[in-house]
Amino acid sequence: MHSTARISLLERLRILHETLQDTYLIDQAPANIDHNEKARFLRNGLSIIAFNILEDFLKMRMTELLNKIAGCGITFHDLPDKMQHIALLNSLKGIQVVGSRKQKNLEDWKLFIQQEALKISSINASPFQISTYGIGWEKSNLDAEDVPLFLKIFHIDGAWRAIQEITSAIGCTIPSPKDFFQNAALRRHSAAHDPTTGSLYTDLADFTSTVRSFAASIDFLLSFATRLITTGDNDYLNNKRKVVYTDLSFRYIQRHGSLFKEMSQTNTISIANFHNLSDAVASLKSRTNFANESIVVIDYPSKVYSWFTNL
Repeated sequence: MHSTARISLLERLRILHETLQDTYLIDQAPANIDHNEKARFLRNGLSIIAFNILEDFLKMRMTELLNKIAGCGITFHDLPDKMQHIALLNSLKGIQVVGSRKQKNLEDWKLFIQQEALKISSINASPFQISTYGIGWEKSNLDAEDVPLFLKIFHIDGAWRAIQEITSAIGCTIPSPKDFFQNAALRRHSAAHDPTTGSLYTDLADFTSTVRSFAASIDFLLSFATRLITTGDNDYLNNKRKVVYTDLSFRYIQRHGSLFKEMSQTNTISIANFHNLSDAVASLKSRTNFANESIVVIDYPSKVYSWFTNL
């Protein structure tokens, strides 16, 4: 399904990848002091942007999914307790932080607070609206403790292990997703607050190579959990069922240059070839139970190029 958050992430990562191809980001001989200092400044800036791209995707994607939940016909009081908590108490904190920032920037902070207050007050309506400012907006930047908290809101168990197992299942393994996220956050913090920081080109290149796998795995988990809510899974809503990584199943498309290959469920046999991704996705959706399976597009042999969920 269409996701503005996913489309924005992939487009931003494309630009980031293309930016990293420019040689002015790479150090020259030690004697070229001016060039190397300029390269260091630029890499530090990209370290900040790179992590912000991932942060923004996580918050935007959860916002999309929470809005789908609000409009699906379920009552607010039937939502999991943690989801009710972030929609009310946590949102109040986030609204205050964002409202104060808008006030400092001379934006219409009063209108913003009124709009969000109306969402909070709508919890007895059907359909209700939901304020999504309780998911990371109450602080300046996300850290490694936030990811498990976000997934727990959606009743997803074993956050870091679940992400690692999914990356392994789709053939784009991240050995330690927690270290990946934590290191990216630390690079961002150092680049933003320490003028002597020297962000490494290799770290930026590794980030762009790995981040799609990380983001896709979280999206798969969140989308699956959201579907349990929108379809009224009683065990899930009554806290008798948690989402685990083995609940998920995938279908595959491989990208080989300009060719897209629809693959078998085991990702080992080519079924059909296409010259554009949209045709390959449409073909795969026509022959699979897309409500229960996610589509992974692999940049052959082992990088995530794109992905699609049922929400």
